[in-house]
Amino acid sequence: MTEKGKIFNQREIFELQQLISQIGIPMHLSIDKSDNSIDLDFKGIAYIQSVLRKTDKGYRTNYTTSNDDGSSFEHKEWNSFKYHIKKWIEAIKRDNPYEPIRKENIIGISPKFYDIFREATIINSIGFKESSGMIFRKALEILVKDFLKNQFPKTYENLLNKKTIGQIIRHFYDIKDDQLIIKNKDDFKSIKTELENLKSLANIINNTFKIGNDFSHYERRLIEFSATDMHERIIKISDFVDSQLELNKLITKQTELNSEFDRDKL
Repeated sequence: MTEKGKIFNQREIFELQQLISQIGIPMHLSIDKSDNSIDLDFKGIAYIQSVLRKTDKGYRTNYTTSNDDGSSFEHKEWNSFKYHIKKWIEAIKRDNPYEPIRKENIIGISPKFYDIFREATIINSIGFKESSGMIFRKALEILVKDFLKNQFPKTYENLLNKKTIGQIIRHFYDIKDDQLIIKNKDDFKSIKTELENLKSLANIINNTFKIGNDFSHYERRLIEFSATDMHERIIKISDFVDSQLELNKLITKQTELNSEFDRDKL
């Protein structure tokens, strides 16, 4: 049985979370209450972990590397110990450069997106720029369709399944002077607010999909845009999608609380 260590304080936990965020790596921090240790788990293809413990003598970690080697480190002073953890995290990012930060909200609605996005990222990094552009387009289509299915009523599911991204956008919006305008249809009244809120997102999706389509043409026209541009745009789109999904949760929670508050009696 593992000996129970001392409890990490809030500042120490926050500084570890800050490290992970600053380095930008898909890593999960959890606290094992059975022995007060902190588990740092790399959420990629490889299984890499560090277990941190705090004792009367200082701090200790047992960890694995990207090569599956096991090692340990200890130091009595927190900042020196934290510096070693920082170097360990940086080494993991260096050795696993193609792992996207997989956000739980997006995994929940679009389980295939990150795998295809990762595939496109790897292909682009080894020099297959044209092929990766087309795969980035596929990743974008999957994310957008899954997101819209989550946002819109079930009655639109058949439309979203059958039409391309460009066709979907033109189904809901007119494009005039490079601006999206919601079509004035009775069918759209129930989702007009949603369409208005998503108008800016629809604009960048439409433009990014055009870049993706351009990679499949015999002669490219949008040569000023690269597969790397696709990569950066899709990351921004996925960030927006994640924030919208988080907002949906907050609105649902607020609605539930309002209902509870309305029923409150003295």
